[in-house]
Amino acid sequence: MSEVFTPLCDVEPMSERIKVKARCVSIWRSHAPGKPTPVWSLDCVIQDEQGNRIQCTIRRDDMPKYEGLLQEDVCYRISNFGVGENGGKYPLLKHKYKIVFYKNTALTRIDSFDQNNKEFKFESFTDFVPGRINESDTVEVNHLFGMHLYSSKIYVNEDLPEVTTFKQRYKKKDGQDENDFKIALFSPTTYVLTPENFFKGATKKIVGAIRDSYDEYTCVIYAKVHKVHKEYGWYYPACKKCSKRATLSDASASGSKASGSGSHRKFWKCDTHGALNGVVYMYKIIVRVIDESGSASLVLFDNMVHKLLNDTPCWELMEKYHYAGEDVFPSEIDVIVGKKMLFKFSYTEFNITNNNHVYQVKMLSDDREIISVFKEGFILLENEEDQELDKQAKDVAAQSGPDIDNVDGSEFVTPETVKWARKTSEGMFGYSDDMKALKARNGGSAGDGSSGSGKRNIIDLDEFNEEEYDAKRAKQPDGANHPEVQVKIEKE
Repeated sequence: MSEVFTPLCDVEPMSERIKVKARCVSIWRSHAPGKPTPVWSLDCVIQDEQGNRIQCTIRRDDMPKYEGLLQEDVCYRISNFGVGENGGKYPLLKHKYKIVFYKNTALTRIDSFDQNNKEFKFESFTDFVPGRINESDTVEVNHLFGMHLYSSKIYVNEDLPEVTTFKQRYKKKDGQDENDFKIALFSPTTYVLTPENFFKGATKKIVGAIRDSYDEYTCVIYAKVHKVHKEYGWYYPACKKCSKRATLSDASASGSKASGSGSHRKFWKCDTHGALNGVVYMYKIIVRVIDESGSASLVLFDNMVHKLLNDTPCWELMEKYHYAGEDVFPSEIDVIVGKKMLFKFSYTEFNITNNNHVYQVKMLSDDREIISVFKEGFILLENEEDQELDKQAKDVAAQSGPDIDNVDGSEFVTPETVKWARKTSEGMFGYSDDMKALKARNGGSAGDGSSGSGKRNIIDLDEFNEEEYDAKRAKQPDGANHPEVQVKIEKE
């Protein structure tokens, strides 16, 4: 009949006449702090096949009986022992109880029951999330990564018998699938920016047309970085969890000093996560972009500036400039001035309501393929339309103008002074030959505002006598000049 052993996790004070089978993981002598002698007890940690652990204590009077028999990395069968509370201010293990050896406790050496010679204690990877395993717990191994009882060690790509035994033990459990324990290499997917992703949900705009809408929308512009607004700084302290701006708490303002140092300690807080242990510094710059239609201010945050500066992180510049204030502006950032690229951002209700026209950029790109997609049917189409409108305007002006024999068409364009005037020998500007001919034909001075030798007739419509007007017109011979403006009055 095979022996029945109790798992170490089930050892508790109400258990009687139980036996355990375990491997001795470590042995040490307990004594008062700073006083190696006298020794209080001989202690050890044992581990069973399932990876459960418990601490064992042998009192000083019983140490001679077990000290020579107890060795590390050796398996034992233990019976006839007591169970006490695993107390103390800093318990080594999270087990509530510990085994206490009596004078007649049976300690028998047995053959190794597994290949876990390195005494790994396997824990589920999901248990390492915050709150599952306390920092004070002794956690030795997580898959192939872990900590020994007194030091840390990492095993990489090593064929460990302990791991093989661990996997075989789980295969025997009901409902366990071998595929669940395969370790696969994690290769994070690389995000590739395509024109479809970049222009999704966005409208192509020129800079001068950003404010044309009274509704919210997302747009893409193609513009050149004209200037960096250095007066607004280039970085900000951010919360490590949400990347939002962190502010100094009241404790920092009160001037409390860090212990052991003469400098004031800074205490940070986040509106979302409250008090913070520390902050990270991230890029935030405001640039002015420009195209032929206008200019606008855009906000660029950490990942975008990081890309524009050839993957230079913010902390690297902070260290280079010894964490100087925001008024110290790194010259490395000036390289983005003059760059022409696409900017994608949203025109929001906040911009409309508050008349705030600084826009937060969501995406940017200087990829030639994406830029060519932006230009297709947008910039080139506008140029073609402008040319067509100019041609139509010229055709209309030519068809509706006066007789070309009398007027040279100069009234449809703005004449240049140099074209119509020449400098005389006296240094004054006189009229050109063309203007003199026009003056002689009109009977007056060219360009002086007169209408020739004739006078301008001003007709008062309130005192207009239609019968007298018809009589005078009948006496004029055919071909005589008639008034340029005729007024037709309809009787009511």
